[in-house]
Amino acid sequence: MKNRIGLIGLLGFIGLLGFVTDNPGLYGFFGFFGFFGYNRVIMDELLQEDLGKAGLAGFYTLLVGFAATITGSLLTDDMTVFLYGFVATFGVGVLLFSLTMIVLNRRGSSE
Repeated sequence: MKNRIGLIGLLGFIGLLGFVTDNPGLYGFFGFFGFFGYNRVIMDELLQEDLGKAGLAGFYTLLVGFAATITGSLLTDDMTVFLYGFVATFGVGVLLFSLTMIVLNRRGSSE
């Protein structure tokens, strides 16, 4: 079974657009390069289970965050609430997914 988690690391190249567009907000995408480390990990049932748990945590975070962002934007009629809420929710969701994977992988390697 092939391990495709490392392909998420390709999103890191979006960070290069920060140099072209002078938008420092795009530099955060360089963090996705860390997912290239999963190319060396062997895909097994435990890793699949951990991916499911981490993905579910990130997905629920995104659902709740985006619903709150859209609601807040509609109630205030302010698009900056939508903009910052979208960025914050995306960042928190990806961070939660990554941290959950780290914690679950440490649990699996210590057993």
